[in-house]
Amino acid sequence: MEVMNSSSTGVRVLMAVTAAPWVVSGAAKQAYQLADVLRTKGVKLCYLAISDERGSRGFRIRKMCHNGCPMYTIPLFRRWWTEPYTLLLAAILAWHLRGEFDILHVHGGASVLVTLTAFARLLGKQTLLKNTFNEWDTAEAVRKTRNRWQFRAYSGNHLICISRKQVKYGLKAGIPKGKITLIPNGVDIALYAYPERRYENKEGPLRLISVGYTIPLKGFDVLAKAVHIMLKRGSNVHLRIGTSLHSRRSDQEQCLSELRQLVLSLGLTDSVEFVSGDDVPRLMRESDVFVFASQDEGFGTVQIEAMASGLPSVAARIQDVNTEIYRDGTDAFLVPQNDPEALAGQVIRLARDSSLREKMGRAALQRAREEFSMDRVTGLYLELYRSLKL
Repeated sequence: MEVMNSSSTGVRVLMAVTAAPWVVSGAAKQAYQLADVLRTKGVKLCYLAISDERGSRGFRIRKMCHNGCPMYTIPLFRRWWTEPYTLLLAAILAWHLRGEFDILHVHGGASVLVTLTAFARLLGKQTLLKNTFNEWDTAEAVRKTRNRWQFRAYSGNHLICISRKQVKYGLKAGIPKGKITLIPNGVDIALYAYPERRYENKEGPLRLISVGYTIPLKGFDVLAKAVHIMLKRGSNVHLRIGTSLHSRRSDQEQCLSELRQLVLSLGLTDSVEFVSGDDVPRLMRESDVFVFASQDEGFGTVQIEAMASGLPSVAARIQDVNTEIYRDGTDAFLVPQNDPEALAGQVIRLARDSSLREKMGRAALQRAREEFSMDRVTGLYLELYRSLKL
């Protein structure tokens, strides 16, 4: 295998990601966007990607290139008795690259990568673990013996949490407070900003948008019921649901089928549209209000993507997650979870008041620029990287 070019004098990072870059949504998307900006700030990057998709077939490490940086993919094996083989390949790669990186930055809570941090410490490397949803950061997961073992295996310098909820779970699982750093997800403001946006009332329906994986947790059924209520109350609305399929979830097709059946049974075939969620910036530009009914999130990056596009939002309240993203009543309306009546009421309020939509949309964009720009977020990572090298 070749190693990465070490001509740069900047921080050298081996970024380990739980999916390859052709997975265009979720935590992997955020990881690669973060890395792209870090590169422009002088960070020398190499990638280790665990993937069960194209490019990682077979029982060996494969080398490719991503945006000018070396990338190594290793196969993901789903049976517990084959997982050690994936860990062995990751350890071999880390050993081979040991002279080429200063910091192992694991992006995600996959058990293989968590355990890899302990091996990297044996190599004398600094380690960071960015925690993401559906791995360690639920109360139920923390109680599981296997997950407690993962936390103990993680002996790195910092656990990076993307929400206060995750900070609390990290503390509950025994990670010292001094090893936990809160850094939110970021968004490319230039990619999402839409200066031509017009908030005034116009002919046609108010265009609603929601984006996410087609799983029950995302609450798309609540949105469909809310649209039904809005139409019954005389509001002219049209909802687009941008759907994405997660390669590691087997229940999505069934969920999407059930959603389509619900839309049909409510008589909403002309008012609810299912579209691809691959081009989120375009979907945001073509919408007037962002709606979000998810019951739980690690962060919910699509929320700050909507803010960066200048959209007012109506979202289900997720304590210590989007209560830290939004300022209720300023850039969004937060409503109780699983409450289509409350969600419909706030959307109707925005539908009737274009000046309120404009005020909240502009406030959302300003907050995205100040708190969640990718430039600000990468700056926080750089501070942490540099502190570890001292």
